[in-house]
Order: sequence, then C-alpha cells, then structure tokens
Amino acid sequence: MEETKKFKVHPSDEQTQTEIRQDFGWTLVSSQEINSKESHLERSGDTLYSVTTKENYVNLLFKRDTNMPNYAAIKQLEGQYDAVPDNQTPYFGKLMKILVIAAIVLIIFGIAMFSNGSVFGGIFGLLLAAGAITGAVFKSKANKKLEAEIYAKNSSNDEQRAELRRKSRALLV
Repeated sequence: MEETKKFKVHPSDEQTQTEIRQDFGWTLVSSQEINSKESHLERSGDTLYSVTTKENYVNLLFKRDTNMPNYAAIKQLEGQYDAVPDNQTPYFGKLMKILVIAAIVLIIFGIAMFSNGSVFGGIFGLLLAAGAITGAVFKSKANKKLEAEIYAKNSSNDEQRAELRRKSRALLV
C-alpha cells in the first residue's frame, strides 16, 4: 500500500525538501510551480487603489510504500523531525535605531542650546543624549547575548534534524 504527502514550499527550497523527504523513504511524484497574481481595488476615503498580491510556490507530491522494511520506525523518526522547532532569525526591532537617532537629535539640541547661551538647556540635552547612548549600549549587549542564545538553539535544532535524517537513512538500507 502507498501513502502520499503534499508539501507547499518556496521555489528555492524545492531541492532541499526533496532530499529531506527522500531520507524518510518518500519518492517525488510531481513538482508543480505555481505563480499566482491577484489584483483588486481598495478604497480609502475618496481614493481608489489597485492592490496586487503575488504568490510563488512549488507543490511537491511524494509517495511512500507503507510495506517497506522499518516503516514504523522511519515514520516515527519523520514525526520527530517535523516536530523540531523552526530556526529563528534574530530580530531586535526598532529600539536601537530610535535610541541612536534620539542621541543624535539630543546632541544637536544640546549644542544648539549652548550656542544660544542656555547652559542649563545644553547640559540637559547632552545628559539626555548620554542616557540614550547608555541605553543603546546596554540594549546592544543584551541583543548580542540573545543573538548567541538563538544561534545556539538553531545549531542544536540543526544537529537534531541531521541526526534524525541519518538514523532514517540507515533504516532505509
């Protein structure tokens, strides 16, 4: 008896996904690239806008013999593989940019206040700029620590996936 499975992947992931699934006993039956484009009109107040969305993906269809040797173990390994969390990409938002821009603006403000004879305004502006710079430095250090943790977790996930694929390939032989 055979089972089938369909995957929707980005075109650049087609080869990788095919290789992964072959490690779990699947055979590629068909690959169909889909390029869809949808256009519609949207109204905002009195203005009419044309909105176009594009979608480009590949439908992969695989089959696998359920009577192959070690089927249950291979299927279990595949389930474990699919359960490994996706890798994360570090994203730290806009806070760093805001802090740097704020520091620059506050430095300019402080210098302008000194130029206009306002010592208090100048000192106040430069102190606020120093606070923004200090915040940026601390945020940068925190980001580096978090980034290292994310990369370590991603590496662990990659190693786990590789081991599960290796075990499954060994059962296919």
